[in-house]
Amino acid sequence: MATKRQVIAFNKDFREYIEGYGATATEGQGHYQWKLETPLGTVLFSVPEEKEGDLAVYARYEDVPRAVKVLKQAVNSPSGKWNWLAYSWDTPATLMARVQAALAEVMNIPTEVSV
Repeated sequence: MATKRQVIAFNKDFREYIEGYGATATEGQGHYQWKLETPLGTVLFSVPEEKEGDLAVYARYEDVPRAVKVLKQAVNSPSGKWNWLAYSWDTPATLMARVQAALAEVMNIPTEVSV
């Protein structure tokens, strides 16, 4: 379980990371806080409240068939969810590294991916 300080720092680092790719704040997208245009379409992102607890990044693709075709089992086929949850052995740094690696891979996919 992460401390409140760790959660706040992780959330700040994540926000800065995805904003570096051009993510913008969302409005009217439920609990999702940012949206990012990727080669696989729009992805919505959120992080948990800034309180003591678990570290996580929640994401959902709007174009589910396209995301599933490329990312296969990494994306939930009915919902388009593409989440990262901290394992018991994760630190904020290891979770961030996993998220960054996955997102970097997606951002380097050719844009002509069709269903």
